[in-house]
Amino acid sequence: MHRPEQPPSYQDKPAFPQPSPAAPPSYDAPFSSAVNSSLPNHFVIGSRTTSPLVLPSDLLSHLRLLGAFRKLKEEVHRKAQSGTDRDGSWSIFLARAVYRFTLWVEHIANVASKLNEKGSMAVALMPPIDVMMVWHTYMLNPHTYFEDGLRLNSGLLALGSFPLSQAAALVDPVSLLPVVPSEGRVTLFESRTGQSYDCPIITQPEDTISLKCPVCSHNNVIPWIAPGQRGFAQGHFSANCSECKFLYNKESLAVQRFCDDVEKCYTDKSLFLAGTVIDPSTGAAHPDLARELTELIINARTVPSVSSLDLARHFNWKFSGIEEWMRIGYMGKRAKIAGLATPEALNRVMSCYDSYAPFSIELESAIQRQSTFVDQVYRLRWTEHDRFGQDNGDLIRAVARYHAFLDLMTVSNGHFVVPTIDIDLAWHTHQLLCVSYRDLHTFLGVVPDHDDEVDETALAVAYDESAEAWQERFGVPYSVCGCLPPRPDSEKESRLGFSSLFSRKGKSKATTPEPLINSRPDLVSTSTDDAAETHPSTHNSITFLQDNRTEAFTSERREENSDRVRSLQKRMEKGKAEKWRELVAVRALQHVPAFPRMASQQESEHSANLKDGSLPFSHSSVYGAGMTSSCQARFDQARGALENAILQSNIMIFGASALRGRVNNPGLFSAWSNAGPSQGVYGWA
Repeated sequence: MHRPEQPPSYQDKPAFPQPSPAAPPSYDAPFSSAVNSSLPNHFVIGSRTTSPLVLPSDLLSHLRLLGAFRKLKEEVHRKAQSGTDRDGSWSIFLARAVYRFTLWVEHIANVASKLNEKGSMAVALMPPIDVMMVWHTYMLNPHTYFEDGLRLNSGLLALGSFPLSQAAALVDPVSLLPVVPSEGRVTLFESRTGQSYDCPIITQPEDTISLKCPVCSHNNVIPWIAPGQRGFAQGHFSANCSECKFLYNKESLAVQRFCDDVEKCYTDKSLFLAGTVIDPSTGAAHPDLARELTELIINARTVPSVSSLDLARHFNWKFSGIEEWMRIGYMGKRAKIAGLATPEALNRVMSCYDSYAPFSIELESAIQRQSTFVDQVYRLRWTEHDRFGQDNGDLIRAVARYHAFLDLMTVSNGHFVVPTIDIDLAWHTHQLLCVSYRDLHTFLGVVPDHDDEVDETALAVAYDESAEAWQERFGVPYSVCGCLPPRPDSEKESRLGFSSLFSRKGKSKATTPEPLINSRPDLVSTSTDDAAETHPSTHNSITFLQDNRTEAFTSERREENSDRVRSLQKRMEKGKAEKWRELVAVRALQHVPAFPRMASQQESEHSANLKDGSLPFSHSSVYGAGMTSSCQARFDQARGALENAILQSNIMIFGASALRGRVNNPGLFSAWSNAGPSQGVYGWA
């Protein structure tokens, strides 16, 4: 008889099994330190000087891991069952991967005493590749990961940085498949989690999970997949409890999670709701603020008791009920004013309860978004084992550009800084080295969050501003891929046509072309082979369906791109074009600009959450299709270009499968501030 998978136990802790005495294979660092030999020994960030915060060897380890993740997705697609959508199979696989990660965190990751004397994870504790992928994505949301480590599970922080070197050593460099694990590693994972070490590439109808009914706590055996997309890993999941007959779905389970936390916070004043620990004004963990905000939210005495079940029934098991209750507690009588937006602090809290899983982020959709960045890196051939050989100049330059990117943040005055692909790779890598990453507070005054859900309209403007600021600060172009930057003021004609009028005194004479001089070869290369990596990192910007503003932006941006090309061509004909811009213009002829993205591109990149109906519950009536995506750094000021753009559109940013915002709530993004370093572990709810 098939044994259903069991949920994580939050009480019973069986004895930690000893690894097999058999000697495991060698897991030495996969890359020699020689790859770092050409790297400068220091970089300048603002007024400070630092040794390199990330190394080319770190990037190489990360790239091998990204290649393994892509290979895993290809394998799931390849083995998709007949009649099953390939992307739907991937969504099902991710649902199970998140579940397996939950078990690993609960039963293995907490064993911080098993870390070796160097502070890196013991090989026996390293999880299977699917669990590693979930952990990787989780850490690329540094504020959420940090807060969850403070209030939910101190084991997350005890793990320290992601073990990049060990992880890369567990992947074959040529095939990018996981190496055969040691017996001890397999035994440890399987005995603690009750799961097979091997990834469930194919999910069968008989594969099940055991779920407690949110009403009577009876364990129900639920299939992962079922007809009508009603399996637990599918978009229309619902089930009747076999004991009390209560009909529940993923929204019911998420409501239960919120209500459980509220009950704990009522009875224990040292515990806080998710999304309250980070102080938006300082970017640091602030327990006093967390307590104040938690008490404001839960002080709505509109229910007869504070039991989790009574609260959930009062909310009718709907997030709309939670929002109304929170508004009353936080806003008092003003909560009844029609059209008054829900405060950003409440939006921030609600976004942390989008998922039934115990984490403050919907990890399945976060992995979907990251998959597009993996595809971008793959298209550069950077995941191939022989891509760099003896020449790692691209990686040296990526590290240098990342430090310059950080330096640019120090003078950005609160504006968003949008990275290129190579910078984004280094940025992601640094986030995985989370102990070092949190030290960015020393240089920037904050720890930048990594926001991968940004409106494309605001993102395009922010990228142009980033390119202009980079050019001004470092004297070389930000990107040379073929995306034309904004025209400098010297090339722009007056609206009254003055420059055009006075230029007609005589026929223009071509001037002798001047050679292109690269004053910063550490930050940019003139080689065509090195151009693609400087393309804007477009892996998670958001577009809105059937929104007139988005359509207007798309039309205006296309015209602006054409105008940039025409203007530059005229200057090239007259011999007046700036040489860097002339170089980019040649590449632009066969280059697709980053903004705007075509709807067909967006849908092909992020169709997984739409084709199989795998969008879980949402407390919104608006769905976004076609995420194109870019990362951006957000720091310093509470208002910037993005917030202003959203305020004008009056529509909120949202994710692919669990919407983080709602219509007519313009305050959400300004609430997503930056987490600073903090000492101590606070209570969890």
